[in-house]
Amino acid sequence: MEERFIKRSAGVFLTLMFAMLMLLCVSAQEAADDVAVGICDEVPWRITSNYELIIGKEGEETTFKNPNETIRKADSYPWYEYRDIIKTCRFAGKVNAYSGDPYTYRGCSFACMFCYCTSMTEIDLRNFYTDQVSNMHTMFGHCTNLRKITFGGGFTTKNVTDIHSMFEFCESLESLDLSSFQTTAVTSMSSLFDGCRSLGTVNLSSFRTSYVTDMLEMFKNCSSLRIVDVRNFSTAKVTNMGQMFWGCSLLETLDLRSFDTSSAVNLSGMFAMCSTLTELNLGSFRTEDVKDMHQLFYKCSSLKKIDISGFDTGSLQNRNDLFEGCVSLTEIALGPASLPPSDAPRSTWTRYQSLDGASADGPTIENLTKYDGSDPGWYKASACNGPHNWDGGVMTTERTCTEDGIRTYTCIDCGATKTEKIGASGHKWNRGEVTKPATSNSTGVILYTCTLCGATKTGTIPRTGPVVGSTIISGTSVLKVTAPDTVQYEKPTVLGATVIVPDTVRVGSKNFRVTSIAAGAFKGNKKIKKLTIGANIESIGAKAFSGAKKLKTITVKSTKLTAAKCKKSLKGSFVKTVKVPKAVKKLYSKKIFIKKVCGRKVKVK
Repeated sequence: MEERFIKRSAGVFLTLMFAMLMLLCVSAQEAADDVAVGICDEVPWRITSNYELIIGKEGEETTFKNPNETIRKADSYPWYEYRDIIKTCRFAGKVNAYSGDPYTYRGCSFACMFCYCTSMTEIDLRNFYTDQVSNMHTMFGHCTNLRKITFGGGFTTKNVTDIHSMFEFCESLESLDLSSFQTTAVTSMSSLFDGCRSLGTVNLSSFRTSYVTDMLEMFKNCSSLRIVDVRNFSTAKVTNMGQMFWGCSLLETLDLRSFDTSSAVNLSGMFAMCSTLTELNLGSFRTEDVKDMHQLFYKCSSLKKIDISGFDTGSLQNRNDLFEGCVSLTEIALGPASLPPSDAPRSTWTRYQSLDGASADGPTIENLTKYDGSDPGWYKASACNGPHNWDGGVMTTERTCTEDGIRTYTCIDCGATKTEKIGASGHKWNRGEVTKPATSNSTGVILYTCTLCGATKTGTIPRTGPVVGSTIISGTSVLKVTAPDTVQYEKPTVLGATVIVPDTVRVGSKNFRVTSIAAGAFKGNKKIKKLTIGANIESIGAKAFSGAKKLKTITVKSTKLTAAKCKKSLKGSFVKTVKVPKAVKKLYSKKIFIKKVCGRKVKVK
């Protein structure tokens, strides 16, 4: 029975060893097909042939070191130059944002980490641990095709102070669940969702904003957003709310009764271009310190009624276009300290109701710019018997690719006119023509032409491969690029008993010949027993095998070695036998592998 148990155990062991060998072969082939590989602040990364950015190492825990010192701008991330081709991204193994001393911790920055990855559609953050991150601004900014973000339990914002522009211009995101976000330390949320024009739903239920001071353009141009619940927001410290909801053209109602605007200085354009907004509850907005309200309700064309009776405009410096384009506005509540809308689209207003709801007939006020607060109450428009009856409008200035046009509308009933700016069409670029092909050492140039006006612009084509002097990893080999098509073997990535220096390696779509072995490549290697040197090797550096005590035999396949390029190559080694091709045995035994040249007496077979 004991013998049968030993046989069964041996079989299981051999099966496991075979499986591990197959896994290493698959991993080596995958690495050889990668578009790019490298190290970012001690964390490995690679871009596969399917253009997937993988950060970290499968089955291992890795950590970014001192990211606040090395990662600040978008182009400081090594994958930034491949931003136009990356399609997906995930973190392998467990990747820690930082592992510094918690007692001296001051936070680290991952700002702009994936910004401008314009082809990326999905990103999986489940293996990314961010408990010591303090800055995430523009983290996904301008990822215009990003459709899905998967957050994990390790992705936390509990120590983050800055998330401004974090999702700026993520134009393809349709929904965001941020219920796991902890924002108690955040001070800036400006432009957080600016330009997320496809965003229909966003869950902000866990947002706590008691330390936030800046909400400038927070939801600007979220033109698909129908509902946004900000009732849990604490805004007592916010000074800037300019253009906060600008261009949220599908919002119909907005409840801001909980907003504390006592610290606010800028409310300019806060609700501008909310063209379907019909109900706006400003609760007890305090505006005594506000200096800028220009375009506050600009082109809220569906808004019929607004209560600004609690407004105190004593510090106001700019109220231009306050109600410009509010073509449906027929009722305004004014208070003792309110400043009336000089541009409200009516010429005659009648006070019809007191602020407490009691009916009260009052005088007609011609031109509300003369209102001085002496007669507060609700005022109703009487000009043109209600909203203007606008015609379809005519283009009075045609737009171009770069210049806005103007459409002029005329009221059919009273002849009043209004104008609307029609935005420039923007250039329509063709697919481009390559004027300078990219090489491994230099980027290429592509020329685009506008199909509408003939204007041109140039773009950059990424380099075709690693640059000369850079270090790359292929399979189990660390290599240094020495020429556009050759590399030098630096050292093995895995300490094993058997090592093969390959003839060639493949990085992305490019093949490189391995033509040399670096000095000290296997120095002090206590594991290696057998070494095979590839057929393209022309030189072996000094003391390449020094201190490798178990290495007794080397097999050389190359016929290109010369004495001048193998000086002291075996010095300090324990090599006893060198096996060489039959065709060069005589030459190698008399000219190269002699003590005078290689530094050690060996037997040549």
